[in-house]
Amino acid sequence: MCGGLTEEKQADEAVQNICDAMKPLAEQKTGRNFEVFTAKSYKTQLVAGTNYFIKKTFRMADIKCGRSSGVKDADEKIQKICDEVKCQVEEKTNETYEVFKAVQYKSQPVQGVNYAIRVHVGGDSYLLLRVWKKLPCYGGDAVLSSVQ
Repeated sequence: MCGGLTEEKQADEAVQNICDAMKPLAEQKTGRNFEVFTAKSYKTQLVAGTNYFIKKTFRMADIKCGRSSGVKDADEKIQKICDEVKCQVEEKTNETYEVFKAVQYKSQPVQGVNYAIRVHVGGDSYLLLRVWKKLPCYGGDAVLSSVQ
């Protein structure tokens, strides 16, 4: 029947292959990594092609939402986030920084990631930035929450 849904069926290898193909897109859209992404059952809908409605089980890999990580040394990814918010920091502090080097950070997975980043700004001076990095599905940009 065109447009109607079929009865629910147990997932087979073909449906699992669809899940496997969609996993990277789901991870990108949610900003999370899935350790398990297994098709359990499905329904189909015949339109100008076939829509699949797949029930699956999944388990996120190594993510503890809401818990902060320990202090880590900053890497290129963290420096890139700092570079992204540098103008926001300069506007908020009414300063211009010749040196703006990420040194250490903590992260907290939420709907995106909250970062506390220690930034060297020259001499003996450091700033503590609080930055929220949005999920890719919400633009993925970094927003300065506060600076000390």
